[in-house]
Amino acid sequence: MIDKKYKPRTVKNLVKRSYFLILSGQWSSLGNYIFVEILNILNQNNIFYGKKNIVCPLCNYKNHSFIHLCNSLEISLNSACQNCDSRSRHRGLYFLYRKYLLNSSEKKILHFAPEKSLKKAIKSFADHQYFTTDLNMIDVSFPREDVQALKFENNSFDIILINHVLEHVPNDNKAMSEISRTLKDNGCAIITIPGNWKKMKTKIFDKPSKNGHYRDYGFEVINKLENHFRSINKVNLFRFDGKKHAIKKLEIAFICKK
Repeated sequence: MIDKKYKPRTVKNLVKRSYFLILSGQWSSLGNYIFVEILNILNQNNIFYGKKNIVCPLCNYKNHSFIHLCNSLEISLNSACQNCDSRSRHRGLYFLYRKYLLNSSEKKILHFAPEKSLKKAIKSFADHQYFTTDLNMIDVSFPREDVQALKFENNSFDIILINHVLEHVPNDNKAMSEISRTLKDNGCAIITIPGNWKKMKTKIFDKPSKNGHYRDYGFEVINKLENHFRSINKVNLFRFDGKKHAIKKLEIAFICKK
């Protein structure tokens, strides 16, 4: 079953979109867009590609290349699975979640901003109490929950999963404190956030970026996490056969234990 079907890439659409970016003065976006769309068109038409050697672990879709995506800041090669729309972090987290959930049972799990493909995988690992929440999503177990001020009681969950959320909240310190508060003793939060993992310092924006980000994290975020959790374990998700599953070489997850 296809969760998100990408429209066929065409030269006509490439020209139309490029013209719009030129008129609006989005020059950095223009260069990145032209580059990735040419690659996507070549991929779509099986030009200059060989065996279908990339596999999505979430839906078992195979191709010689996944959809390349970009924004004004960066290019993300082999980013989106054509079948289930999983991204690099989702494919890596599949293996990390399986490690923590497959051989355990009856864990009480809270998943923020749940991704469709990951929800299905989590439910297949074992018999857990699985709950979802979000500030804006309606189709979740607990809607309208602000991670900076959660309504849950202390020590409510064994595992909390939160991916690419903290960069969207004004006060990530409050969010980390609330995640820790609602975890049971010895529980863990598995957190992913976008960042520049070649640098230590976090870049703070004067106002939210086009993506709604308040900051671009560096490894100094570990110091901030240590104020709220007993231990922090940094895991590079590329270790899970990253080349085969199109996982970025620096796709970092933080396992935070209370």
